[in-house]
Amino acid sequence: MKEGLHESSQPPCYARKRRLYRRFLHTMPAIRSALTGDEIAQEIGMRLRCRRLERNITIEALAKRSGVGRSAVGDIEAGRDVRLSTLIKVMRGLGVLSNLDAAFPDTLPTSLALTKRRQLRMRAYVKKTQNG
Repeated sequence: MKEGLHESSQPPCYARKRRLYRRFLHTMPAIRSALTGDEIAQEIGMRLRCRRLERNITIEALAKRSGVGRSAVGDIEAGRDVRLSTLIKVMRGLGVLSNLDAAFPDTLPTSLALTKRRQLRMRAYVKKTQNG
């Protein structure tokens, strides 16, 4: 903060944004299957934006660190459609790529994922019924 300038002398929008940001951090909704794809994209974008702001990284710095354009980072944070490879680059740039392990843990295949010959199944199938 500049010398002699304290919180009350800043424009009111800054104080409001700060309050909203603090409230948002405590009320982050869970990502559920009931949400639409657009709502999930917006939630992911907001969470990435919060991580970026927590680490005090500008959009430009994150874009440079990630090897993507500034607009790509803005698109992700706004919840717009982006390529999966772009999202991965930005997550790597923020240092949150390892969080995907929680969503997609590396597990051993179950007996359902193996064929009768004990090989890993490569595609799903539907059992044929005699009447149909």
